Amino acid sequence: MTTPQYDRLKRLNERLNQWGGRPVPKAELLRLTSVSERTFKEDLALMREEFQAPIQYCRRTKGFYYASQFDLMASVALNDRDVQTLETAVAALAQFKDLPLFAELRGTVDKIESAVRFRVRPSPQAQRIQFESVPYFQNIELIEPLLHCIVQQQVVEFDYQKHDQAQAERYDLHPYLIKEYRNRWYVLGHCPKRHSLRIFGLDRIVANSLQSTGAFFDEPDFDASQYFAYTLGIAVYDQQPEEVVLSMTPGHGRFFKSQPFFAFQPDDILMDTPKEFRIRFPRISINKELVMELVRWGNQIRVVSPESLRQKVVEYLQRALNQYET
Repeated sequence: MTTPQYDRLKRLNERLNQWGGRPVPKAELLRLTSVSERTFKEDLALMREEFQAPIQYCRRTKGFYYASQFDLMASVALNDRDVQTLETAVAALAQFKDLPLFAELRGTVDKIESAVRFRVRPSPQAQRIQFESVPYFQNIELIEPLLHCIVQQQVVEFDYQKHDQAQAERYDLHPYLIKEYRNRWYVLGHCPKRHSLRIFGLDRIVANSLQSTGAFFDEPDFDASQYFAYTLGIAVYDQQPEEVVLSMTPGHGRFFKSQPFFAFQPDDILMDTPKEFRIRFPRISINKELVMELVRWGNQIRVVSPESLRQKVVEYLQRALNQYET
């Protein structure tokens, strides 16, 4: 909504309220807004559709009136802090509204977005907050049927092709959970074929192969929070979690504290000086996601212990270096 349009709607709202339910002549409203009849009709339509204004037309007097008590500004009775909070929430929701799973939210998000725009009056170009956009993800449409099968406890089957395999493999799965990690979606459940919990990337499920088998499974004894309690990412191994100690530069220590990649307690900070920041994770699974995260930090982080994790990071970095030496 542009600022001129906002000002017109505000004037229309004020005049309709001033007349206390009596019809305001159309000519008077046109004079008040100084726009063409077409634009005037568009403004009225916006008030009716976006803000549910009870505007009625009186044929006898050729005027418009509020059929019931209404105030456009009061319909969004928010203080500035409320508006800022809503702006942030709407911006976060808006990036997901086109995903199939959230299709039913689309209209609600649009309505809230319109109300917030009306209250704060920015132009469409005046973007004040920008989130990291959610990229296209292959097979995102599988979330909805999988979620349905999770709720109904229905067994599913699908063909699954790993990125490094030429042939797809057929799986049955008792789906328990849909999980997102770094803009990728996964389904986790009990796999009868492997007699264990397995996680599958939705992007590797062969197109049109997912279907319900018609069978049902019992309520699982599964707690997602507990299952991933000591895990970064989605790979949960059979090995027990270990204590990991990391050393960072002071600057990156501050960066880590502001946005840690894994939860920690204040007592876990072993050193925080102008020379070094050192932290320990009492229990964390050493998986590929942890190794990749440490590699991502480059020379700003060092694994103090355990030695097995040190070696994994060193080997990964060495393979990367070899790519540039050949």
